[in-house]
Amino acid sequence: MTAALLRLWRGDLPLSEAIWVWGILVALPINILTSLAFLWLMTLDLPWAALIIGNVPSIPYNIVCAVGIWRAARQIPDPARRTALRALTVAAASVLSVT
Repeated sequence: MTAALLRLWRGDLPLSEAIWVWGILVALPINILTSLAFLWLMTLDLPWAALIIGNVPSIPYNIVCAVGIWRAARQIPDPARRTALRALTVAAASVLSVT
């Protein structure tokens, strides 16, 4: 798992794998689970635990994922398309990090 995350961070993965596997299939459950844990801990009146459990796993992963997708986009030869995909990465990472 750490070797795969390192490949993602470096941008060594194909763009489609970086987006669909790491950006969607892995990130979505992480973000949903940490959000649910955050809400559950807040209902138990444990704000510090909620802050830690809700953010510590998801924010670093979302940063690694966004950087990995950004770097994987450099494999695309067309500069206009590469720029558009990088902008999409920033937008998607922003939305995911809010959850």
